Amino acid sequence: NYPEALRFYKLGYTTEKVAATDYAVIYTAEKIGNLLIKINDNFEAIVYLEEALALKLKLGVDESKLLLHLCMASIKAGDLNKAFGYSDAAWKLDVERNGENHEQTLKSYGMMARVKALEGNFNEALLDYEDILSRKQRQSIAAESEASTLMDIGHVYLSVRKYTEAKYNFDRARGMLLKIFGDNERKHPSIEIVDKYIDELNEKQKRSFFSFCFNYK
Repeated sequence: NYPEALRFYKLGYTTEKVAATDYAVIYTAEKIGNLLIKINDNFEAIVYLEEALALKLKLGVDESKLLLHLCMASIKAGDLNKAFGYSDAAWKLDVERNGENHEQTLKSYGMMARVKALEGNFNEALLDYEDILSRKQRQSIAAESEASTLMDIGHVYLSVRKYTEAKYNFDRARGMLLKIFGDNERKHPSIEIVDKYIDELNEKQKRSFFSFCFNYK
């Protein structure tokens, strides 16, 4: 019940702004912001999350994950310039604190690549995702995470109509996920996602074939 939870946290937030510590305000502002993202009220979410960010910067508290939440809210709000700025800041912070190959760093790196793809910078996004995949493979990061990056790579290829390359990466991702979760009647959410991408690929290939045949005539 998101509306009821929001009402509860907003009441607490009003009181905390007057009588509580900055740490309590940060906690509640983040809760409100993340709930607002879930109901797609992204502009208001950004207001609360940016207030939490300002307080975290003031107190010197780790803001990397908050930056990624702000990136997500900005993507959903359609502000890709702001989204890239937040993802870039999160990545640089994670590199400084955790190193280039840490899982959290690769997560923020992946978010930055996602924004590039949304902006239409497909070549840059693809290079970033390939680098992320290589780093995950060298670090022996969980196979599910590696499969997620393969899906990201496949989706970039799908966006630029390179269907053979897209299928190759989707199939690799699906194979890895089946090894982890099995081929059960009730599919794991990650397998449902890659199957959705494969269906999208098949539909685009079909439309492309019919278009070719029509123009050929």
